[in-house]
Amino acid sequence: MARTRRRNAEWVCWSAVHGFADLATSGPLRGMMDADGLDEFSAQLVAGVVKGIR
Repeated sequence: MARTRRRNAEWVCWSAVHGFADLATSGPLRGMMDADGLDEFSAQLVAGVVKGIR
């Protein structure tokens, strides 16, 4: 990604991953999904973040 297009992208990525981790470990997602469900959800999250910053 070109530096000019990358401005603040790290904050978007960090916020999404940190927010998901918090929801999965101590928030409403805790205990709602098994490991496979969390893996699928996290893959969708990462794909959405990548698509959004492109």
